[in-house]
Amino acid sequence: MTTVFVLLFPLLTTQTGIKSELLKGASEAMSKNQKDKAATIYEALRIIDPDNLTAMSSLAAIYLSTNRSDTALDLYRTMVSNHCGNSCKKNCYSKDQCNSFRININRLSVAATGDDTVPVSTSIPDLAQKAFKEGLKLKSSKKYKEARDMLTVALKLHPGLIGVYRHLGEIYDNLKDKKQADEFYLWYLRVRPLGENATRVKKKLSKEAKNTLGTIDLSSSYECYVNISGQNLVNARDRMVSTPVKKLELPKGRYGVGFICPKYFIAYRFWVNVEPGKKTKLDFQYGGIAVNLNPWARIYIAPKDGPGKGKFMDAGLFEVIGLRVGSYTLKLVSFDKKKQKTMDITIKPRNILKINKW
Repeated sequence: MTTVFVLLFPLLTTQTGIKSELLKGASEAMSKNQKDKAATIYEALRIIDPDNLTAMSSLAAIYLSTNRSDTALDLYRTMVSNHCGNSCKKNCYSKDQCNSFRININRLSVAATGDDTVPVSTSIPDLAQKAFKEGLKLKSSKKYKEARDMLTVALKLHPGLIGVYRHLGEIYDNLKDKKQADEFYLWYLRVRPLGENATRVKKKLSKEAKNTLGTIDLSSSYECYVNISGQNLVNARDRMVSTPVKKLELPKGRYGVGFICPKYFIAYRFWVNVEPGKKTKLDFQYGGIAVNLNPWARIYIAPKDGPGKGKFMDAGLFEVIGLRVGSYTLKLVSFDKKKQKTMDITIKPRNILKINKW
């Protein structure tokens, strides 16, 4: 008995500590009427403690007050079925609470329409980090099921915690669930396709998953940093990667690829489909204009084709303004509004058009 107690004690302490943190965080959120935050925390708590009475009753009330009728109804039914009545001997609600739940069930059974609103949810990074650290401890102790649940809590609290996906992939590998492991590995590669961790993840993929990878070559007129689906492309040292980028492997799918080019203050995003076993090339060609007038002028630019055709935008007062190759209408308005000039211009790759005269 002593040996068993020693082995279980760290796990019990971990679970209890995180549960306490989650309950405290949810209570504080409710006191500030932050229902989306409280709901996220309570939902995370139920991953490791699905029958927590406080979490269930609080969630049901939040769902009810945010018009999530069907979700509230399902939860109230679960609460009454499992935690009310004479058959409940342990972890039970009071008689008054159960009566209240039954009233809500009767009302919701009539009112529920099957047309719930979008679930309330928000990100809580601080609590997510605590769950993440505890999950890693459990993983290192080879308590893989407990680690899986704890890291799932971390993801629920903060889906942007990218490293969790890689660790969950490794955990599912240890649990002999290769299909689920591949899913987490591939998600990780969608946002972290470079670096040592990405190389290790690719080696762990099953043959079927590896066959879903495609490659993309990225280039630009001048050096640009790259953003993939909202995440900056970084190397093993966590430094941003700039063009050219050759043979970048990505899982199949549609990606928003952004070029951030500080040299001439321009950023542009393309949508690209990556297909298994195929190479895609993306070349961002741009030049710019350098306006130096006396008196100085505000600069307005409108593309002559594409989605923004004919719509003027204020281009700011930079010494050089970067523009994608193409045709534009340029409008110059002096600061005192006494002079105005409109002209058509064509931007060519790696060419800066100088405008020095009115």
